[in-house]
Amino acid sequence: AKLDPRDAVTERQIVLSTEIMKDGTQMSLMNGKSWRDPVSERVKLGTSEVWSLVNTTIDVHPFHMHLVNFQVLDRTPFNVEEYNKSGRIIYTGPTEIADPNEQGWKDVARATPGMVTRVIMKFDSFAGHYIYHCHILEHEDMDMMRPFEILK
Repeated sequence: AKLDPRDAVTERQIVLSTEIMKDGTQMSLMNGKSWRDPVSERVKLGTSEVWSLVNTTIDVHPFHMHLVNFQVLDRTPFNVEEYNKSGRIIYTGPTEIADPNEQGWKDVARATPGMVTRVIMKFDSFAGHYIYHCHILEHEDMDMMRPFEILK
């Protein structure tokens, strides 16, 4: 069964970025935060949310959530340069529906460069602490991994 975006209690943006730190190291981050930063996504058990994966990088990121299945809704191209300057998303083309192989339940989805990939999920498994991350090992090592919490 398809989840309906109108049933989502909120829509969150998860910005995928590559940043050069003060010491010159390159980090791959989500919402500008590292693994060690406090939990910023707290969701209520039994609710649905839409997460917009805003990929500002040149890489495809296989986005993975632990113990939460989701459905890919669509992808829309946006102006990355403008976003990096102003933080505004300006769409540059038509929205594309999910590919045929993405029509079912997923725990990994392709976050395409220069696209906003929207996924919808229902947090109906268990309350507790989980993680979401890029499934490329080197990106996980560069902190493209974040904790989230499902609350009762």
